[in-house]
Amino acid sequence: MPENLPQRYLQAVADAMTVLIEPGGFAAATTRFLGCLGEAVEVARAYYFENDPGSNPMTCSQRCEWVREGVSRELHNPILQHMSYEDLFPGMLATLSAGTTFSMLVRNTEPPLREILEAQNILSIALMPIHSHGEFIGFIGFDDCDTERIWKDEELESLRAAAAGLGSAIMRHKMEESMSARTEELTMSRRVALSLMEDAQKAVAASEQANTAKSAFLAMMSHEIRTPLNGVIGFTDLLLAENLPDHQEELVSTIRSCGNSLLGLISDILDLSKIESGRMEMEMLPCSLREGLREVLASFEPALRSKKLTLTSHVGDAVPAELVTDPKRIRQIFFNLVGNAIKFTSEGGISVRIDATAPPGGRLLLDCEVSDTGIGIPAEEQQRIFEVFGQADPSIHRRFGGTGLGLAICRKLVEAMGGKISVESEPGKGTSFKFTIPAYRAQKSRQAEPSEPALRPNGFRGVRVLAVDDVPTNLRLMTGILKKLGCESATAADGRQAAQLAEEGGFDVIFMDVLMPLCDGLEATRMIRKLEQENAARKPAYIVALTADAFAENKTRCLEAGMDEFLTKPLRMDLIRAAVQRGIKMAEG
Repeated sequence: MPENLPQRYLQAVADAMTVLIEPGGFAAATTRFLGCLGEAVEVARAYYFENDPGSNPMTCSQRCEWVREGVSRELHNPILQHMSYEDLFPGMLATLSAGTTFSMLVRNTEPPLREILEAQNILSIALMPIHSHGEFIGFIGFDDCDTERIWKDEELESLRAAAAGLGSAIMRHKMEESMSARTEELTMSRRVALSLMEDAQKAVAASEQANTAKSAFLAMMSHEIRTPLNGVIGFTDLLLAENLPDHQEELVSTIRSCGNSLLGLISDILDLSKIESGRMEMEMLPCSLREGLREVLASFEPALRSKKLTLTSHVGDAVPAELVTDPKRIRQIFFNLVGNAIKFTSEGGISVRIDATAPPGGRLLLDCEVSDTGIGIPAEEQQRIFEVFGQADPSIHRRFGGTGLGLAICRKLVEAMGGKISVESEPGKGTSFKFTIPAYRAQKSRQAEPSEPALRPNGFRGVRVLAVDDVPTNLRLMTGILKKLGCESATAADGRQAAQLAEEGGFDVIFMDVLMPLCDGLEATRMIRKLEQENAARKPAYIVALTADAFAENKTRCLEAGMDEFLTKPLRMDLIRAAVQRGIKMAEG
């Protein structure tokens, strides 16, 4: 097996997740999804079994299958339909229902499971449970017909994340089927009884339901992928802080880079979903465009050095020192365009230009351009690159990577801000992206941003921190980071346990996971705040929300429940350090 498993498996999970959100039939998409995973882990078969609804005792049936070339197909094997868990292997149902992976060597199984597997020449199996809304609905499995394979923890963890993503896709598919059936019924009834106005109202309602289903799927997918990414990126940060030998540091940096790439993909998909559903809100603030551009360009310095490219920038005198616009979205546009330019340029350089004009009406019109000396884009492909998942040529993905989302997001952001974007390019000579967006002059200078509180002379020694999370990997990561920072730490696996520990008092900072069974982080925070109110002498703890749900409404719920701060997984050591410092400042202030 290849040594660099995390890198390859993270990329396979990313590719598989992308397949699930592509248009087309669900069964075909699931088969392609299984193929991405099966090829990555080098097995003979990958398949999806679904629990039969209403069965008692519970049974399951095979629904989709991918097989390696030369391996027999079993999709229509009647033995693999309506199989009883109780008859297959003692404890299998309990293990999968609890969310635990099930892997075994076939020679260690008992009939009838052993007979079924040996008939298919299987030597080793691994099953990943699939849950939807907390309910066990089936599993994906992998057959090794070549070796008696002992599955590694990192293999199972990556495949488990993929199974969680498939569970979210199944939920979305069933909701869409339900809505489709309802739409057909409404269409029949409208022909007889509904007026044109009623037709319009129901069409709007169906559209809103579709957006809700899509948002629910994306939120669940984001949460399920960010949760294992929290461990991947967090533990690589800890490893990189250990003064590793050069060759090991390079390997760990590669793992972190792959994790960050997958995180970027999820962020792009969420941004695209918000824009398309009309939930992307622009935040107009006084800002310095020069400072924002400088921060964006500084982040690309390592990539520019690596490819020996030059980067020049110019901000015209007509651009005010401060103006009113959405600084986050402008940085995002430049980040995507500059990153794209570096990706497709092997020699020469990139130039960035910003000018401004003042048309009638009191506003400014920012005229921006990002140019490169890269491979260029054929004229017939120049409009397609702004489409979702659109790239100029299928070979582009294989040669340069990427998802085809960056330029689509740029176009939608520019248009959402009231502007326009265009491209000029010639193959072999480079590409120039130009966009214009409106802005306004700032009426008065901004007050200086508050700086991070200074670290105390004795660092974090004596600072007591409680870490709350139902995932053991996340707790190990948090305790490792807190130990590195010099904090005294305790852990809790659910909200009720956290409230009991907090009742004893003495914690300066509490890092609270939001989504937990039995008692979630919101309810636990309310309980803790109530205890603090009942005991006025007790110093309130600084509570920081930790969540893989990156949607803005989740942040609002956390703050309303009484939390002081909101951090999105995956977590990094510098974010934890800064949060502890702010907690200390609040306690001492």
